[in-house]
Amino acid sequence: FKFNMAVNSRSAEGPRSRASSNANRMDMFRNVMSKKSFMDPFDCNSMIERLASHTLRAQQAILDPSNLDQSDNFDPSPLVEMFDEAMQYLRSLSDQVADDIKFLEEEVERTENLQKSRAQKLETMISQSGTDLEAKVEKTISEVHKKVVHVGDQLKNKDASKLRALEAKTIMEHFAAFEEEAMRRQKPDNPAYAPERLGRRASGSDLSGGRRPVGLLSPFSDKKQDLHECAIVIQKLYFISSQLPEHNDRFKLVQKEIYLKFKEIESQLFAEFEKGLQSLDKKKMYSYANALYPPPFEKYTDCVKQFTTVFIKHEYERLCRASDSKENVFQVVEQICTLAEPIVKTVFRSPQSVMASFVQEIADSVLKSRISDKLLEAESRSMDDYLQHLYNAHKEAKKLLSVLAAKFNLVDAGSQYQEKLLKFIFDSHIDNYLQKELQHLEAEYAATLECFTAEREQEMQKLMPRTQSTKKSSKKKKSSMQEIPRSNPQLEALKLENMLSFDVATQMIHDNKRALLRCSELVGTSMHPEATDRIFSLLMLFLGEKHILNALTEALEATNRQTAKPQEDGNGTKQFLFIVRDANDLVYLLQKHFWESVLPAVRPSVDVYQNCVSQKNEILGRMEKLLASGLDVTLHIIVGNFENILAKQQLKSDFKPSDESNAFALGTCSKACESCVKYLKSQMEAIKKKDGNDLGCLNGQNLEILLQELANRIHSALLNHFKTLTVNELGGMLLARDIHEYQKCINDFQSKFADELFSKLREASSILIVPPENISTLVDEGRMGDVDNDMLQLFARIRGDYKTANLQQHFVAPPPGITFASQ
Repeated sequence: FKFNMAVNSRSAEGPRSRASSNANRMDMFRNVMSKKSFMDPFDCNSMIERLASHTLRAQQAILDPSNLDQSDNFDPSPLVEMFDEAMQYLRSLSDQVADDIKFLEEEVERTENLQKSRAQKLETMISQSGTDLEAKVEKTISEVHKKVVHVGDQLKNKDASKLRALEAKTIMEHFAAFEEEAMRRQKPDNPAYAPERLGRRASGSDLSGGRRPVGLLSPFSDKKQDLHECAIVIQKLYFISSQLPEHNDRFKLVQKEIYLKFKEIESQLFAEFEKGLQSLDKKKMYSYANALYPPPFEKYTDCVKQFTTVFIKHEYERLCRASDSKENVFQVVEQICTLAEPIVKTVFRSPQSVMASFVQEIADSVLKSRISDKLLEAESRSMDDYLQHLYNAHKEAKKLLSVLAAKFNLVDAGSQYQEKLLKFIFDSHIDNYLQKELQHLEAEYAATLECFTAEREQEMQKLMPRTQSTKKSSKKKKSSMQEIPRSNPQLEALKLENMLSFDVATQMIHDNKRALLRCSELVGTSMHPEATDRIFSLLMLFLGEKHILNALTEALEATNRQTAKPQEDGNGTKQFLFIVRDANDLVYLLQKHFWESVLPAVRPSVDVYQNCVSQKNEILGRMEKLLASGLDVTLHIIVGNFENILAKQQLKSDFKPSDESNAFALGTCSKACESCVKYLKSQMEAIKKKDGNDLGCLNGQNLEILLQELANRIHSALLNHFKTLTVNELGGMLLARDIHEYQKCINDFQSKFADELFSKLREASSILIVPPENISTLVDEGRMGDVDNDMLQLFARIRGDYKTANLQQHFVAPPPGITFASQ
């Protein structure tokens, strides 16, 4: 009832009471939810409690203003309404704060841009003002500097003009004094030129009222002046006197007096330099050398010469006394130059040219004399020592000069500076070097061959019979190599076996290399190819012609003599094959030396290169011809011995056994075949092997061609031998066995051509064991493959039943001139 009454009363109040309540609520919101309340530490619960407490108090005042404690009449709707309005108020407050923030941000940005533009303007103004100020300061400094320099130049010019005037006055006074002295000497009886009057005038005033100079330059004063000042004055006086007319007699005496004084002062300056040199006072030496440097003084070069001569002599003697450095003159020279360099830089102008003169002087006074003495000592011992010492000395001197040129920067002294010094040091020895080198090399080669020949003679003398050696010792000395009895096969074999020496060739090539090395160092570039060709020509003469060619010629003659007396052991052919082996080894060494040492040296000159190559090829061509002839004779001897063995040991009954009991076993070959195979194997060992190693007399394509030719000749010899035979049925099997043994032996040749040749021979021999009725099948149907029909006919004709079985009907007519034993 109370609530209804209140409601009725509140509703009766009308819009006026609602408007006042809204106004009160807004005031409450402003107080409770002001912007400042959010700036303090914010507590959401306390704010809600305050809003709620304000709302409740207002509600109770409306219901019963006299009784605020009416809990039973609580109405929550005002709180809900109040909270809705509070939320709206907070939203509007948030929008307002956002607008304020946005406005402030825009204001800050605008202010920031404004401040930036102002700062840029201020910076531009400051930089411009600073640049202008700096330019103004620099301009002011430049103007002040110009004014100072201008004033300084003016002062200097005035001072210089005063000094020149004073100097000119002094020079003229000295000149006048020399003129008076000349007049006094010309007219000694004239009282006006008496010494005492001249002395008073010199100490007082002259005719013009000026003061006369006294001192060292004054001809009539004993007072000493500074020598350097006198040198400056006399230089100018000498220059002035040289400009005077030459044909004027008035000045001749004055010029003479000035010249004498000039030479006197110059000599005194040089004497003072020598005193400083004795004590190695670098300051004093520099002072007087510098005073003598400008023209017209001429003693500056004498100072350089005196310094180099005295210093080199003193230091060389000191270093030689200090140690045993005299033996290494190049080290001493380098030490002396190193000690002289700091003195030269301190004392002399243009130290580079002075050091060049110093090196040239020490090369003349020390190197040249010392090297010449050493070379004379070496030449007294042997020519080889002389040449080797000359090479070593030239090499060391060249190295030393290069080191000195780089160390003291002497490259600018001239591109041919080192070459000139080397030529100056070794000129007397280089001129006849090549002649001495060739003479020494020729003597060494001749001595080497003579020693080799003597050793061979001694070996053969030991093998000769005692009676022959006794007779030979009683005769005059002759070439025992040509007087060896041909009836002694052991001596003949020894003679052929040791005709070529690997040691001799090695020694000769070694000597030639040393000579070429010396030649490259001692002979000039332009003459080097020609000198190399001459040195190599000696090697080709002694090693190529006198050793290899002579040995091959003699071996070929000895081998030709063996064709008249065949030897079944084949030792003669083996010896020539050994010579071929040795010749190949020596030619290989010779070729290697030519390509490595000779060819690079002669290549720069086309003419010398062509001459050198043609000379080598000519000698090698002659060697090849002798080797080819000797090998042909050797093959002829081998085949001849082979045929001789067959002729002696092959019996005609070997292949015509009466029955199997009389025939030799089918598993073995005939005695003649066994001997021939053994002989061929011994020759193969000589051709393909050397002392048990696979290093034969020939190799490569040469060996292949030789074996093909030998196999071809053996094949022809066997065919000719087979033509003399007659075989029966059992003998054909025996002959086929022999042919198989020959084929096995030839297979060791490892030649495709020889294998094919004897393979066909064995196939053809099968006709010996085929029954007569089957021969037509073999021949007509071509079952023998590539075997020649003539070879088949040959084996058919040596059959015993050739005529009885009428086998000739299966073959064509034999070639003319061929006959068979069965016929």
